[in-house]
Amino acid sequence: MLEVVGHPVAVNPEAKLATIARRRGWHVEQWAKAPGGPRPLLPINPFFSDFRPREVGKSEKNGVGTGGTR
Repeated sequence: MLEVVGHPVAVNPEAKLATIARRRGWHVEQWAKAPGGPRPLLPINPFFSDFRPREVGKSEKNGVGTGGTR
């Protein structure tokens, strides 16, 4: 997608994209996160307040289903 724009700039690229950008003569910029306060926590739905992950049986951990409940 960067090839179709007039002036491609790779901002904070991962290693593979940074390599491609340098080979093609694109600008590569590293931007730091803007300073500021901590991110506010998102409100949690009351439905999830009692959520407990179910235990997964050994066969399910290996990708084999139980075939139903018995």
